[in-house]
Amino acid sequence: MKEKSKTQKGNEKAKALVRNFKQMGAKKFFKQWAKGIEGISPMQIARGNLLGIIPVLIGTIIGIVVVIVNKTWWLLLILIGGFIVSLMQLLGFLQKFIRLKVQDKLMKMIEEKNKEVLVNETPN
Repeated sequence: MKEKSKTQKGNEKAKALVRNFKQMGAKKFFKQWAKGIEGISPMQIARGNLLGIIPVLIGTIIGIVVVIVNKTWWLLLILIGGFIVSLMQLLGFLQKFIRLKVQDKLMKMIEEKNKEVLVNETPN
């Protein structure tokens, strides 16, 4: 049997989401949705931010090229300003992502040390 592509899996998830919305009603659906959103970790948010800013930067670069070709200089200034702001956002998201990654590693190390201490402190 052929495995489903990511697009097909995404389409099925979207259909299931619409089906759940119709079955539960808007109020209950959004209440459950809010509970799910609360469960998102800071690392997931940082990763999402990093992945989300990349298309913005690509689109801005394409816009700058098109504006240069069409010689619309006033729009070029706006796009360059937007590009600079987006680059600063990317750097901020990247710093946050790296900090969270280091923090996760430290937490895992602390948990491992705590387990070792508990194992070594067995009563005689």
